[in-house]
Amino acid sequence: MRNLKHIIILTLTVLLIIGTCLCVSAAEPVFDVTKTQATVTDAPENSSMIVALYDGSRFSDMRIYEGSGTITANYADDMGNTLNKSDNIKVFLWNFGKLSPLAPAYSNKLSNLTDKAVNRVLTVYFSATGNTENLAQKIAAETNSDIFEIVPEVPYTSADLNYSNSNCRANKEQNDPTARPAISSKLENIEDYDVVLIGYPIWWGTMPKIINTFLDTYDLSGKTVMPFCTSGSSGIATSVSAIMNACPNTEVKNGFRGTSGTTAAEISEWLNENNFSNGVAQK
Repeated sequence: MRNLKHIIILTLTVLLIIGTCLCVSAAEPVFDVTKTQATVTDAPENSSMIVALYDGSRFSDMRIYEGSGTITANYADDMGNTLNKSDNIKVFLWNFGKLSPLAPAYSNKLSNLTDKAVNRVLTVYFSATGNTENLAQKIAAETNSDIFEIVPEVPYTSADLNYSNSNCRANKEQNDPTARPAISSKLENIEDYDVVLIGYPIWWGTMPKIINTFLDTYDLSGKTVMPFCTSGSSGIATSVSAIMNACPNTEVKNGFRGTSGTTAAEISEWLNENNFSNGVAQK
């Protein structure tokens, strides 16, 4: 089988050089290749990602990585002996069972590659009653992101959320511009993430003040922020403006208003509208 795969790689290389068009699946997976790592996202089941190194046009080495969804190859570790003797890299995605390509081949000079890996994505959420948590879990699954819950140091009780009582905790906080409810959970590695999706319920037409606590605590400069909310009637626009004001050095995308019953298709539509593709929100 390895010899057959080797022959296929060489055939693919010839096709790539002469520019032959290969038929691929309708939803094309996307490659992200750095100086040390190759990643493909949205790979169908029974996919084989082939990383091949070349010295000029001469084949140097290759490795085959099988899987589905996100497939990652640390080719610098796996082919370190030949990497320093190579100057070109090609990455293919094939279904060997059907002997067919699943995506256009990736080709580049090793000298053109950067050290940066695929953008890492984090879903952050605060949920007082569970509705936002449900939506956040769906969004995290749809974006293949890590997830972090903003947990208040003092949990909110039903009495705290009695909106008809002007003296309830939530009313007092929302009416106080300086209110910053303490957070008990701690995020150690915010610097590792390029894209942060922030979710919350809408309180009094905007985000709860504990979201301000989060934004004051963590530096999101240079990141892409994608707000989402749960709400019975109010929209998300006011809270998006508040996030923009709180984070002037971030790119804040259009917000999404959902419910615990929001479908994956609805989430996907929002992500596509914001140019979020394959785990990367493009700037």
